[in-house]
Amino acid sequence: MQTSSTAARQIPDTQSWVDQLYQAIGRHLGRISYEHPNGQSPPSIIVVSAICGLTVFAVGFAAALMSGFAGVFLSTRAVYYGAFGIAWVLGWLRWGLLRLCRTVEDIRVCFTDEERFLAIAGKTIDRMNGRTGSLVFALIVFSLGLAAAVLGLYIFVHDASRSRLLPLGWYQGPRTIHLAILIVFGIGCSLPLGTGLYLQAVNFRFLHAIYRFGVVPLPGVLVARFRQLTGFYLVIAGSWFVGVALFALVFVGHLDPFPIFILTTISAFGLVTALTPQLVFHAFITQASSEVAGEFARIFKFELASRIDQSSLPGVTSMLQASQPVQMWVINLKDLLLLGSGQLLPLAAVVVRNRLGIHL
Repeated sequence: MQTSSTAARQIPDTQSWVDQLYQAIGRHLGRISYEHPNGQSPPSIIVVSAICGLTVFAVGFAAALMSGFAGVFLSTRAVYYGAFGIAWVLGWLRWGLLRLCRTVEDIRVCFTDEERFLAIAGKTIDRMNGRTGSLVFALIVFSLGLAAAVLGLYIFVHDASRSRLLPLGWYQGPRTIHLAILIVFGIGCSLPLGTGLYLQAVNFRFLHAIYRFGVVPLPGVLVARFRQLTGFYLVIAGSWFVGVALFALVFVGHLDPFPIFILTTISAFGLVTALTPQLVFHAFITQASSEVAGEFARIFKFELASRIDQSSLPGVTSMLQASQPVQMWVINLKDLLLLGSGQLLPLAAVVVRNRLGIHL
């Protein structure tokens, strides 16, 4: 699944468990798994994602079928949302990992010490390839989900004041089997979610590492190059907002203050993903603009101040224009409006579901 250009690049593709999973399944997909500049064709990514989601659904259904629970299982919308959510998150993880290395390599020309930048980028890729971090984050997510399932099925089951997230049949009969089915979906959901959170943590560490690097004094070049990386972060944030909206549809009954706080907090990870790099990029552009302005001031003081005449005025004017502040932020108003809309998407999803009277 690797492109022929990989050998010419200095930042290798990631080889995380997500990449290896998609490569292993993609090899058996025939024509839809054709060579693609980004490493894997979009149809192949979609099909592999669907296979992963359907596999978790099939295992859960098999357990339900053997325990005589198939009717309730198939009538529970949450299991369909869960299977789709697994496919959705895994697909975007694969998409992001395929493009991250290429996008990061495109900005290396922005730094005065390219070798140092490439070294940090290489260490970042090694961390992303590690399975321990992904597993730790996945276990945290799984533990939270397991605790919620146990409390719902065994502790709060007789509390009439609490709204149920699943149909009544889940809280009756052999609840141990029902818990086992939820554990299947819990594992399927926690692995991609935990990996996504871990990759975000690694990315923040990468941004922190390059924050003090020197950049070339070409603000326009920096804006153009960092715009590509900004677009990448915006897409990842958008996919996160959709994932949180799916989570809200399954687990949030009514928008009381506590659910609003939880959804807002979880959605904020998307904002942090998109906005944190902007602070770093802004610092780089400010640094480059300052260097340009400083160089012009030096030339003007020591070389031009004493001999400016009518003939040299156009050149001085051009230098003055070059030293003026350029676009200081890579992100724009349209991007901010999209991020704001994404932040509200999970809350809007719950409102629309309740207005339509849709029950899980």
